[in-house]
Amino acid sequence: MRFLSTFIFISALSYSALSEAASLSEWSSCFRDGYSKQLSCAELSLDDGAVLAVTRKAAVKLGDTKPPIFVLAGGPGQASSELVSLIDAAFGPSNQYHDLYFVDRRATGRSNPWQCELDETVVTEAQIANEVQRCFERSVWPLDQLNSQTSIDDLEALRTLIGADTVNLWGGSWGTRFALLYAQRYPNSVNRMVLDGVAPVSQPVLITAEAAQGAWDELVLLCHANDECLRRFPNPTTQLNQLLASVGDGITISVFDAARGEQVQQTLSRSQVAQVIRGLLYMPEISGQLFYVVDQAQRGNWQPLVSLGTSQNSAAESMYIGLTLSVLCSEELPRVSRTAFDEEFNKGFVGQSWLEFWQLACAHWPTATYGYDEPTLLDHPTLLISGALDPVTPPNYAGLSAQRLANALEIVLPYGGHMNSMRGCMPTQIGRFFEAKDEEINTDCLKGLPPPLFMTNAFGSQLGGGLDND
Repeated sequence: MRFLSTFIFISALSYSALSEAASLSEWSSCFRDGYSKQLSCAELSLDDGAVLAVTRKAAVKLGDTKPPIFVLAGGPGQASSELVSLIDAAFGPSNQYHDLYFVDRRATGRSNPWQCELDETVVTEAQIANEVQRCFERSVWPLDQLNSQTSIDDLEALRTLIGADTVNLWGGSWGTRFALLYAQRYPNSVNRMVLDGVAPVSQPVLITAEAAQGAWDELVLLCHANDECLRRFPNPTTQLNQLLASVGDGITISVFDAARGEQVQQTLSRSQVAQVIRGLLYMPEISGQLFYVVDQAQRGNWQPLVSLGTSQNSAAESMYIGLTLSVLCSEELPRVSRTAFDEEFNKGFVGQSWLEFWQLACAHWPTATYGYDEPTLLDHPTLLISGALDPVTPPNYAGLSAQRLANALEIVLPYGGHMNSMRGCMPTQIGRFFEAKDEEINTDCLKGLPPPLFMTNAFGSQLGGGLDND
């Protein structure tokens, strides 16, 4: 089971000198995985020799020029071009009048990717060090180019080259941090922002224990509002804590590996199990199964938890680890104080496990430290979207960002997890926001979204009676 899930600036300056050597190739037709229709692609060449892949979906209704939308991926380390499935799922209304741009950051996607497969069985510090060093040996980019400041300048070069006076920004997860830093560095280049799963500049993203515990607690409350779930799992938090305590420093389990078609032995640590649980909290469509799989693992049947954990692999594999490590090690980990590290221990089931992994990994990733300036007040109209069940960017994070946004509107989906732009009527609301029809945004349409469907036995939530309930 992989437990990678899964998310710099200086004072503003004139960009004209930086953009003189940048260029954009001619657009050509192309296709991208996740979207069946034809797109346009080009290459953005920067003054330092870097070449980035740019994908564009032209506005459906041509003729009335509107500020384009830059789609900023999360991670850090996700490729923007791999979010094209959102064109219909989240941006259908927005794309009627706005071009959509997907720029693969340096070392991601089609921009000379730096990908590494971190072994899912690593447990010890020595194993982590070996995996990280093997990744570093595959270096395809200078580390001093893999930071947010450089990526922000790359986006500004593209804005200049396409002739847009201003751009709209949509950011998801870490992409929200990217958007906030871009607006901070180039405030006159930004029109409006939609931030989904807000990662405020003031909050290090590696501090996750309290948010994960909060999402778990909210899920417990929803379970106990459901008669069958309450009957089946009266004390899920106690069960989770007992399970983690039983794992301790490590446990060897026997599970069926569907890919190999055989029973295999696998060693798990407490940290790995905690991170699998945290990762499964991201999506309400999956999190409703958590109490069942924890219960089964406590009874000695690890197969459901391992099978669900394996489903996280696609999320882990979507991160280009060269960029992920470079950004987290240079920008995020240095901002975590010793006090904050120690406080994570008592803030829920995740504890220090997430921080400890990155602390060990970054000890073997030789990057410099890039600091953040103190954020100033931004007045761009900004839509902040949060899910009440989000284990990594909870609603109060949007509130922290709103303190630095003079014109912010917050929407919280009661049963939303991490990333909610595609849920229910959110695409319509996002489209209205980008069209500056703020008065038409109506959250009543979100009230019909259902809570998670809780799995209470091997057949689901309704079928099977009590076959394995006792």
